[in-house]
Amino acid sequence: MLRENELCHGEGNGVEGCGEARNANVWTCQGCHDEFEIEDKFATVTGCDCGSVNVTLNRCAECPARKLHQLYATTEAGQLLNRAIQLECLSKNFNVNLDDTPADDIKAVEILIEERTKYEIEQQKKRDQQSTNSPMRSFELDN
Repeated sequence: MLRENELCHGEGNGVEGCGEARNANVWTCQGCHDEFEIEDKFATVTGCDCGSVNVTLNRCAECPARKLHQLYATTEAGQLLNRAIQLECLSKNFNVNLDDTPADDIKAVEILIEERTKYEIEQQKKRDQQSTNSPMRSFELDN
C-alpha cells in the first residue's frame, strides 16, 4: 500500500495528520489487537492494558485508506495482491519453482513490481523537484 498516505485525509501525514482520527481518538494495540478509546484527547498514549507499548491511532471512519485495507482483507483481488507480495518476497530470498504457481499470481507479481517502480520514480522526481525549488538551491544558482 504504497500510496495509502496519499489517500488519507491527513494530507500526507497519514493518520497522525487527520483531524477526524485525532478527534475520535481510537487506538489499536498491535500486541493483543484490542481497540480502546482515550477520552482525554491531549493525553499521551503510553500503551495498552496488556502491557504492549506498540499502539497505533486508528484511521477515521471515512478514510479511503481504511476502506482500501478492508477491501484488501476481504476481496478476491486483495487476496491476489497478498499472494503476489508473498511470492515476490519468497522469490527474492529463496529459489521458487513457479511450475505450481497460478499464472494470475505470476502476472500479479509482475504488475506489483511495475507499479512499485513507477511509484519510486515518481517519488524521486518529487524529491528532485523539491531540492531544485529549495531556497538554498536558488541561492547557489544565483551565485
